[in-house]
Amino acid sequence: MDEQELYRRIDEAAASLKGLTDGPSQVGIVLGSGFAKLTELLEDPVTISYSKIPHFPKTSVYGHDGELVFGTVEGCSLVMMKGRPHYYEGLDFLEVTLPIRILKELGVQVTVLTNAAGAIRTDYELGQFVFIRDHINFFGESPLRGPHLSRYGERFPDQNEVYNRRLRKLALDVCQDMGLPSAEGIYAFMSGPNYETPAEIEMLKRFGADLVGMSTVPEAIVAHHEGCLILGISCIANYAAGLGSFLKHEDLVSKVQELRGVDKFLKQWLKELRENQILR
Repeated sequence: MDEQELYRRIDEAAASLKGLTDGPSQVGIVLGSGFAKLTELLEDPVTISYSKIPHFPKTSVYGHDGELVFGTVEGCSLVMMKGRPHYYEGLDFLEVTLPIRILKELGVQVTVLTNAAGAIRTDYELGQFVFIRDHINFFGESPLRGPHLSRYGERFPDQNEVYNRRLRKLALDVCQDMGLPSAEGIYAFMSGPNYETPAEIEMLKRFGADLVGMSTVPEAIVAHHEGCLILGISCIANYAAGLGSFLKHEDLVSKVQELRGVDKFLKQWLKELRENQILR
């Protein structure tokens, strides 16, 4: 796929969505496994299935409904992705990250990436928030490989601060004020869909990873390339292989769905975002 074909797909998808709302969406939130209930926060929601958006990749994973939902929360205009496409579904990285390009065309300035993750650090608690400080793209391939989309950023983007420090500080402060357990950590991206072996987890631990999952990193690289501010939120849904019981996806989704306080956290964090004039 060449540069002009990518632009065509992005522009056609964005054009089909712009009539659904009165103005741009300031914040884009990708809802990972178990996070779908956050769409209930939206005021005056407008929902459209991925299948009705031109070129939008589909998702086939339990816990990923495949809908785009527009609305407002605490005076911020939002668009939520109710489920994400994954590399392990047979998609390439250009397809996996196409929604992030489309969200940018809708006006998104801040991108929030959520996921259910496995803890490598044993001092993390199940159900705890971990805000991603940095990542390890263990899979290696970059979603920026291939045609250079110069509309969004330079060919060789710096990666010193993919996850915005100020957004993370606001999130940690909100959690502290609300009495929610939280921490920062380094997220390791693995391709999936199989879970990691105990030996692989031991390797990731030695490399400095604190938690592991099968998403988020490709989206973060692309959103950062576009100039978006990024907050990465992992919910510790299990302990990684060799550190706990055998792993099952349905159990992970259930653990995130049981998470208490995520809705109140998001509302307060968005309020802080607006009051600190981070949104333009």
